[in-house]
Amino acid sequence: MGEVTLGPRVDLEAVREAVRSGSSLDPAERVRRDQEHIEALAANARAEQGVVSLAQQPDPSQQKILVHFVADGFTWAGEVWYAGQELEIGPEHPRWESALSWIRLSKTQQFQRYGRVFFDFGPFPGQSAPPGTVMSLPTAGVAQWAILRGGVPAEPSPDRDGSLIPR
Repeated sequence: MGEVTLGPRVDLEAVREAVRSGSSLDPAERVRRDQEHIEALAANARAEQGVVSLAQQPDPSQQKILVHFVADGFTWAGEVWYAGQELEIGPEHPRWESALSWIRLSKTQQFQRYGRVFFDFGPFPGQSAPPGTVMSLPTAGVAQWAILRGGVPAEPSPDRDGSLIPR
């Protein structure tokens, strides 16, 4: 068997001393605490301003998944998505790994997870086709549209709820 190296013991008195209520601080300690709080808020603001929107991140993927949002309020990648918006993303996009946690959910799975359906696969109904698309979207199935568009192939959801999910 191997050896186990134990770390230093935690000094509970030091922890209790570090976690003190504001009323027990002397004026100099309050000033230091307030200054640290201001610095933390400023650091947080700098971090939020540094967030790059999805539109600014190039996606060289050849095959992509296109979803349209059917309800307001889905939050992902620092953005709130609204009904009518579309998102097209592929495996080479910097946020792809993050998108995998939700982008392949069927309608039933979305309802089980979120209590509502936020998005569906394919283009938003009624919007014009992207350049180069010849077939009429209202009469085209979403799976056919995805194949023509060069998108990720889709298949019917195993939940049989009428939704298509990317393979």
